[in-house]
Amino acid sequence: MTPRSVEVCAATLQSMRFVHMLPSDSRALLSARNALEEWCRLEDTEADDIVIIANELCANAIRHSTGSIRLSATSTATHVNVSVEQDADMASTTPRLLAYGELDVSGRGLHIVSTIAQSWGWRLHAHRLIVWAHLNRHLISES
Repeated sequence: MTPRSVEVCAATLQSMRFVHMLPSDSRALLSARNALEEWCRLEDTEADDIVIIANELCANAIRHSTGSIRLSATSTATHVNVSVEQDADMASTTPRLLAYGELDVSGRGLHIVSTIAQSWGWRLHAHRLIVWAHLNRHLISES
């Protein structure tokens, strides 16, 4: 983990909010996952489901956008909310569940998110596309 990741996690612990900016580049996913895992540890929350959802949402943003991406998570006593923001002008499509074949190598991301999260969706706000997922803390898997 880089010192910057620890700084981000420590700075956001008090407000129970995690924010990580990443470029539209798949090589940035590892540092985002690592920073989010550290935040989950500091929040005393099982990271697996949260990181899987964040990874899928970020991967979609990278695939369908060329601008910067903002990954954020918030934690309450009952829920964890994960969201990914990107420039709506840079997004090539709006999020939707796609039909996929058994041998397809893509198209499963939002199906994974919809299976793990209690709810998910998207909205446009101030020229930003925000894709979000809500998880009930009591239902987050403890692997």
